[in-house]
Amino acid sequence: MERERLRLALLAVTQLIVALDYNIVYVALPDIGDALDFSPRSVQWVVSAYAVGLGGLLLFGGRAVDRLGPRRMFMTGLALSASRRWRVAWLLVPRHSSPPARFRGRVGLC
Repeated sequence: MERERLRLALLAVTQLIVALDYNIVYVALPDIGDALDFSPRSVQWVVSAYAVGLGGLLLFGGRAVDRLGPRRMFMTGLALSASRRWRVAWLLVPRHSSPPARFRGRVGLC
């Protein structure tokens, strides 16, 4: 019984993240349209492209889970996400500063 509740909670959180992602795209849509010189009618293509890309990646992820197993794919996803975040943080840090200054810059204290 506890395992089913955990799975349901995980699915609910996943759906929340997808909904938040779409809301972020919709909030950023005017700025995206201005930056790319899109007309108001063609801005909708940004949302459509995002939906198609997300759907394709969900299908690919589902197929990978079926072939490789849920635990292996979960750990792979965690590793990829962590490495991507680490690389982005590493690129945002100035190299000429001392380690404490780099830390302050990373957490927004400077």
